Amino acid sequence: YVSENKVFGPGVLDMKASLVMAIYSFKALKELNIQPKKKIAIFINSAEEIGSDTSHDTIRDLSRKSDYVLCLEPSLPGGALKIQRKGRLVIRLEVKGKAAHAGTPEKGTNAIDELMLQLDRIQKLEIKDTTINTGMIGGGEKPNIVAEKAWAILDIRFWEKIQKQKLVTYMKQLKPILKGAKINFSIESSTPPMEKTEASTDLLSEVRKIASSLDMKLDAGKAGGGSDASIASSLGIPTLDGLGPDGEGIHAENEHLILSS
Repeated sequence: YVSENKVFGPGVLDMKASLVMAIYSFKALKELNIQPKKKIAIFINSAEEIGSDTSHDTIRDLSRKSDYVLCLEPSLPGGALKIQRKGRLVIRLEVKGKAAHAGTPEKGTNAIDELMLQLDRIQKLEIKDTTINTGMIGGGEKPNIVAEKAWAILDIRFWEKIQKQKLVTYMKQLKPILKGAKINFSIESSTPPMEKTEASTDLLSEVRKIASSLDMKLDAGKAGGGSDASIASSLGIPTLDGLGPDGEGIHAENEHLILSS
């Protein structure tokens, strides 16, 4: 629904409005009989919110054929573009212990206890500008049984590829703390960071010139969430993100876009 200068609705900002923008941009070019100097490809991805695991290869192929990539994700507050984004790594950590009666715990190895000790160590890792969120956790069968299995899923965010490499190296070197415990980790999803590059900075300068000719001031910044722009950027392709509308409340009940943006 529309209220004053705002449009409310599920996904209206992230990112149905961006699809409308893309479609009407092509429509305007056609109606004005403007022939672009370069071929333009538009890629619409329905799996972006869950990591784009099934479309990474397609995005890479299209990006390698492109001189530059523009991503229509929502802008930063105030309409600023995004020239940096955090990368994302989703890790599943599994622990196997030994079941026993709760009355004689010394005869078993508690997988939940082992998992908690490991998570505590992981959270204390000192890797610059890296955040680790324990998003899901589970284990055990009944209160009177020493837990034989436990698991956790971590969502890890980072600004640079080297930070991801350090964390993966640490995970590969994990060793059990409790006697009899076994640990395994697997990567469920991985998206590279969108790092600030010379190529993207040069592209931003050109876009700012166009904005200036329209009496617009265009700022740029960084965002904590990931997007498909990161995949293109990781290949060295000049990439800008956040060319969609401005608004607030992404994924929330009050999600809305600002019409004037």
